[in-house]
Amino acid sequence: MKNQNPDLDLQLINSTFDAKDAFEILIDLLDHKINFHKCKQLSNELRLIEGEQAEARIAALKEEKKKLISFYKQMDQSQKVHVNSLVQLEVMQPSSETENA
Repeated sequence: MKNQNPDLDLQLINSTFDAKDAFEILIDLLDHKINFHKCKQLSNELRLIEGEQAEARIAALKEEKKKLISFYKQMDQSQKVHVNSLVQLEVMQPSSETENA
């Protein structure tokens, strides 16, 4: 019998940065996630799988990027910014679709 995997919390970012550095870190993170979804979408299209889910996630990430850019442009650039990002990993039970694949 397999041991049940515990869930895991990772403290990805927990630091104070200059406004410009915080902006660069977060823009890079959003750009990386957008590119990840674009690559997955292309891969799915090459395998003739519908890419609507990836398109929706890309659109949502682009909206988050717009909000970040707007926030950055409105703030005093001499300010410090504390960024806190917790990534929570939750082990999921395989669905019947994945079990058959």
